[in-house]
Amino acid sequence: MHFKLLLLGDSGVGKTSLLQRFMGGRFTAQYHSSVGVELGMHYIEVAGEVVQLLIWDASGEKRFRPLLPTYYREVHGILLVYDATNPSSFKSLLSWLDEIETFGKQDVSIVLVGNKCEDLENRKISQLEGVTFADGKGLAFCEASARSGVNVDQIFATLSLKIHEIYKAQCPDTYTVHLEPGQDSGSIRLGGSAAPKNTNGGCCW
Repeated sequence: MHFKLLLLGDSGVGKTSLLQRFMGGRFTAQYHSSVGVELGMHYIEVAGEVVQLLIWDASGEKRFRPLLPTYYREVHGILLVYDATNPSSFKSLLSWLDEIETFGKQDVSIVLVGNKCEDLENRKISQLEGVTFADGKGLAFCEASARSGVNVDQIFATLSLKIHEIYKAQCPDTYTVHLEPGQDSGSIRLGGSAAPKNTNGGCCW
């Protein structure tokens, strides 16, 4: 089983840093702007099933936006990221959602992510503002920090579980790979249909 994910958001919000933290447990403060769309791959466990995540990291630069409709039509889930220290990236969420609605699948799963939540000194978008916006759009929401690692695994786990629930409802008899008892997949373990346990202060909704 594999899920196709897309990281979206303005340039500089930290999409690549979130992906690097998730896949390799590392963070670099040196800014790297994605060129076009870059691909990453990672395995996790969802409800006892091994799932391959194919993760496209899309550049937020306007010159690459014409490339995105093709990816919108292919992905099962989207992490829509803004920078909690940058109000402009928060205001851009509406235009990103318009694009998703225009080009994406009807049942695509979306998690809104407020990155850089550790930077309290420079924070401009409150947690409440993020929650309120997400509630108004019917989105799951979580604040995270690529720098500290807070909730980075959680955002990918939350999105994967949402996709899994839709997938199993549509294809209940599809063949899947199950882990043997005690087998270590080196991944996040989710079970059942309930939301994954939050171990980082309750900032995912």
